[in-house]
Amino acid sequence: MKIRSRGLGKRELQLDLREFKVTTEAKEVVLSGVTHAPVTWETNIRVRSEDIGAIIKIALNPKILKLVVRWVFRLKTPDTGEATIQWEKKAQSTALKERLAMSNSKLANNTNEYADELSEA
Repeated sequence: MKIRSRGLGKRELQLDLREFKVTTEAKEVVLSGVTHAPVTWETNIRVRSEDIGAIIKIALNPKILKLVVRWVFRLKTPDTGEATIQWEKKAQSTALKERLAMSNSKLANNTNEYADELSEA
């Protein structure tokens, strides 16, 4: 498996999920292992019940199913070249700002509720 991140520049983290140890903690499935290149990092992937729907949706995507059929029957996969990722900084930072604003408002609401509970006590 290869993982790309804007923070890594053009580098890709490489890992082999077959080497990962699977455990459970609380309500999560934890995959623990090590990335191999370009750096060696201990990695934990935590899967929550909320993630299962997204994983199934990805697995049932027609493009993914077609690729899996090609792999299973060892059919030739058309070479589409190296995939290039186009980062949309403006759109991503806007979405990130919106998520942070939502998180901050939830935190503020929780803080206010906690303060109200303390004042009643």
